[in-house]
Amino acid sequence: MRDEYFEMRERTADLSPQLKWMIEQELRQKELERRQQQYERRLDMIQQQAHELRDSIAETREVMEVIRSEKWRERMNTMVRQIAGKAFNRDHSACRRELYKELERRAHCDVTRRLMNYKERLKQNGYTKTAVDKTNMLDVIEMDDRLREIFTLIVKEAYIKYCG
Repeated sequence: MRDEYFEMRERTADLSPQLKWMIEQELRQKELERRQQQYERRLDMIQQQAHELRDSIAETREVMEVIRSEKWRERMNTMVRQIAGKAFNRDHSACRRELYKELERRAHCDVTRRLMNYKERLKQNGYTKTAVDKTNMLDVIEMDDRLREIFTLIVKEAYIKYCG
């Protein structure tokens, strides 16, 4: 722009002051337009980044809401059914076995043993045989916040991998 300015100055040396002024105004206008375009590009970039950040925050909130939600169990069962339908040829028990196995690996605990211990405690506390028999791994996972978070993460990862 500066080179343009000095070139223009040399070429316009013999022009009238009014014409020189008009040419300078035109050059300034072009410079302003160029800067305006730069600002608009920067604004577009910033808006895109803000949109991506908003999406990321929304996804994080969704995960946290599922973890804290009263409908956690329902949401997990829905997602597991969808995963089983896509990846395990509708074999829900095989799907659950794999997810529980991954939970045991990541959480460094024996969830099966915890389930057996929990059933024993229920029997000792006088629960009916039906109530004890209906107790499952999700009951054990749901009681422990750490296991619940880890299992939620595992299910979400599997869901994204197979259904997303």
